[in-house]
Amino acid sequence: EDADPYLVNVCEDPLLSGCLMYPLPQGRTVCVGSDPACAIHVEGLGIQPEMCSFENHDGVSVQLVTSEGDTPRLEGGEVVRKRSSLSKHGFGKVFVNNQLINGHAKLHNKDRIRIGSTHVFQLNVPQDRRGQSVAGIVDRMLVDSTNMSNRLAQEYANHLRERIGKERTLAVLRSLEQVQVLVDEANEMTEELRGGEPYELEFQAQVLSDVASAEATPEVAVALYARERPEDLAPSGECKFRVGVGARQLRCAFSAEQFRCRLEALRDVYDEVEAREEPWGQPGDFD
Repeated sequence: EDADPYLVNVCEDPLLSGCLMYPLPQGRTVCVGSDPACAIHVEGLGIQPEMCSFENHDGVSVQLVTSEGDTPRLEGGEVVRKRSSLSKHGFGKVFVNNQLINGHAKLHNKDRIRIGSTHVFQLNVPQDRRGQSVAGIVDRMLVDSTNMSNRLAQEYANHLRERIGKERTLAVLRSLEQVQVLVDEANEMTEELRGGEPYELEFQAQVLSDVASAEATPEVAVALYARERPEDLAPSGECKFRVGVGARQLRCAFSAEQFRCRLEALRDVYDEVEAREEPWGQPGDFD
């Protein structure tokens, strides 16, 4: 219980999750990036030489500091900046509990940090004895949502706990939290690839349960929706749609495992489009 905070890797394969542990010694700065000098060496899509660093101040308080990657450069006599991208050609992105971080962020026990597109870590603080609760997981997943969304989610989580018990509810919410990180990544790439179309495609992580039985543990699935993009903004600030309030249609649904396979294919497509520097929608591109 007196140990320093540490990071563990989080993988889609449960057999590989938690296999790597990175201590965060008190009073030292631990850097993350593709530079061999970084204490935590990571490579791949969206990774820069130095992505961020962790600072452990007192054994409990851990701060994350993102690295400045939007460095100006000269091209043709003009100063340009790298565009925001998930590829190696843009600056890296760092998320804490699905929220994009730019600058500093105070971390807490069980926070999830996504570095680039595929590297996910969980912070463990042995000296933090608050533990993990149903409400805490919901708060982390909805950190950038409205109060109403948070309240509805907390009500659902409480209902689920009454229905199947605390331990099974925690297991479902942890699984949902893991999938949500991947869903956010899929939505970012989809928007960047197909952002100019009249309908936006959006993945949503959802919980499937049997309304007539509490025996089976609910499963996490991912739904794909097509939603009409707003045409304009009204003076009140509300979105204006061509049809009603914005038509939304369910296109398909995936199990968590099917979605992971879909995400791998999406990453391959994204890499291909980024490499050619031409937008999606060229002749021969698959839908």
